[in-house]
Amino acid sequence: MKKTVKNWQPEEIRELKAKARKGFSHTDIYLNGRSRFSIRYKFYDLGCYSILWSKKEIRWLKEDVKKGIPFDKMRGKRTPIAKRNKAIRLGIYKTKKKKMKSWRIDEIKLLRHLVTYAGYTARSLVRNQWFPGRTLDSIAQQISRQKIKSRH
Repeated sequence: MKKTVKNWQPEEIRELKAKARKGFSHTDIYLNGRSRFSIRYKFYDLGCYSILWSKKEIRWLKEDVKKGIPFDKMRGKRTPIAKRNKAIRLGIYKTKKKKMKSWRIDEIKLLRHLVTYAGYTARSLVRNQWFPGRTLDSIAQQISRQKIKSRH
């Protein structure tokens, strides 16, 4: 079954632009005979996808970030993710980097012994708390990196 391509008519484009200017999102717009995907594509094609931040919204964001208010509790109608991304772009919020804990030589030797000779798996090492502070994924990844194989 072949789908026919229906060209956008000037009156449809005018209606779409008018609704975008009124603040409608592409998900809230319905045009007769148009799929939501067609509307979304044309919405972005016309450059209507971005509602600019007002000076008041930016001022509120700066004040709330300075006070340490969580993004979901801040003033304004934007989503928490939109607020976070704008704060990062403005340079007023830095993401927290996780420090990866390096494996020490003695831990690798113990890991090698426990897997090779005692027959432990990553799951059993976590269950028996041989490496406190290490996750199942971390231990499994280290076993893989070191190419450790059980002899049992």
